Amino acid sequence: NPPKADEVPNCAETGVIGVLPGIIGNLMAMEAIKVLANFGSPLKNRVLFYQAKTTSFYEVQIKPNLNARKLMPKNLKELSTTAYELTCVGLPEITWDELPLEIPASAALVDLREWDELPKLDKWESLAVPFSQLEENSDTINEKDLIYFFCQSGIRSLKAVRHWQEVFPQKSVFSIRGGIQAILTKDQHGKTKNS
Repeated sequence: NPPKADEVPNCAETGVIGVLPGIIGNLMAMEAIKVLANFGSPLKNRVLFYQAKTTSFYEVQIKPNLNARKLMPKNLKELSTTAYELTCVGLPEITWDELPLEIPASAALVDLREWDELPKLDKWESLAVPFSQLEENSDTINEKDLIYFFCQSGIRSLKAVRHWQEVFPQKSVFSIRGGIQAILTKDQHGKTKNS
């Protein structure tokens, strides 16, 4: 089964330098072109590693997992009828447009970003509790009946929602889809991304 949406950390959470996804993305795009156009030597049964510190590459041979083929869709119809969204979602999310402009006294809007993450939120009053300090601040957050979590991209807030549902099932908790990046996208394009 594929990992849950909140189980894959984003680049900011893992400390990846912003240019690296672009380098790897370009390499992946070239591999896709080689496969689709049936030319060159694609990385079949090989993994290419890039060491940015030394600007070097190396390859590792891998054996195909024949059992994995059993999980693949057998044809285009099976691929198109598979409900992938059931695997990838399932936690309560709302958009920034659905968040009330006035957060009621019985609710909390919790900013899970680390102290140095920008931009700061100024449209709503929020409680800053970095994800790394969430456990030790749970009493403060739990004074509220309704909790909205947000972060930079929505991944950490989904993790917080999953945790809160397991530990405090009586609380109503929501992740704000797309995090601060969704607000930035809205500001640039006039509507919230994914809304």
